Amino acid sequence: MFDLQLQIKKILIKSPLLKPYTDWVKFVPTSIYNTGATDGKNIYYNPDGLSRMDELGQQFIIVHELLHIALNHMERLKGRDPFAFNLACDAVINQMIKKMGIPIPKGYIDWPDAAGLSAEEYYEILINKPNFQELMDSFASTPNKEEVITPHTAWGKNPESSIDRPKKVPQDEKEFAKENDEVKAKMADEFFDQMSSTAEHKELNTQVGNIGAATSFVTWEDLLRYELTKDRTDYDFFHGEFDEEGIWYYPYQQQKDEEAEVEILIDSSYSVEDELVRAFLREVKAIIGKTKMKIGCFNDNFDGFIEIKDEVDIDNFTITSRGGTNFDVAVNAFQSPTSVKIVFTDGYAPEPKSFCEAIWIVYSDAKIHPPGGFVYNVDPNKIHQNNRSK
Repeated sequence: MFDLQLQIKKILIKSPLLKPYTDWVKFVPTSIYNTGATDGKNIYYNPDGLSRMDELGQQFIIVHELLHIALNHMERLKGRDPFAFNLACDAVINQMIKKMGIPIPKGYIDWPDAAGLSAEEYYEILINKPNFQELMDSFASTPNKEEVITPHTAWGKNPESSIDRPKKVPQDEKEFAKENDEVKAKMADEFFDQMSSTAEHKELNTQVGNIGAATSFVTWEDLLRYELTKDRTDYDFFHGEFDEEGIWYYPYQQQKDEEAEVEILIDSSYSVEDELVRAFLREVKAIIGKTKMKIGCFNDNFDGFIEIKDEVDIDNFTITSRGGTNFDVAVNAFQSPTSVKIVFTDGYAPEPKSFCEAIWIVYSDAKIHPPGGFVYNVDPNKIHQNNRSK
């Protein structure tokens, strides 16, 4: 299923600079193209073709076409070889999209050496490659080029597309990426300001410090206690709105009254010891008391949740399968939108792409910056000591 408006909302969180263009562009459903194309003002999309892609694939196609428009690729051609410049544009913006946390679908251009360059810079690199002509010939002979490069057959067919364009955005890819990161950082500041202004967070700030600006003043144990006592409120990240300055506001979405529960995901990579996990679970159980606690192990896969009811369950707990660490598997495994979420990990893995408001307990010196939640580096020896002192 393809929901255009939902995907646009999710895209704007990753690339807020595209907001003027999502308002200005006309999205036209069509069956002419397999997935999508643009003429500079319209984005033509195939609902059936996009429905066969997952959500991130759908977002990739829409962002790709929006960037062609926002970065004015058609007017930047300026006498260059059209096909080679098309490839350069696609190569550069695809790396930008990947950096936004949207993976490049299998088959589309994924040339890492284009990362961080403008289309003009990469064009010069491309035409000076020793195998340039061979590369061009291979693309020209591809039966279905749309599996590799989004179609540019509509480029330039809308001569009025530049007349009423929105206000200018940065004129090349490097400037766009820099300004987009700055706007997202400003959005994050606004988000934490909103969090800190709520009654719940003011109460916590009074007790243990400002969790938005100085998490070092708040131990993970303090945060866990607070999360257990607050109203079960969830943040609705996909139904906010931009203000006049382009700042995205995250509204609160009040859930039905529910009993608090704690969901813990254990990184079952080879570095973790069963006894360290058991010591950590005892510490959590001592804090949460009779609150329902579910735990599950993850590596490259998620093994499912089990409920831990008492000390006997903790004593009997062992990790049954081990492997690599995939944080996206973890954040997608949480079941309840209003649970207190904890990830217990060594931190050695690529950061997740999905937002997750979790407490990240890292039993090493690894520095991770997941999109959401609060990270605490803890000394595993201290966990053992705390457990023995209880």
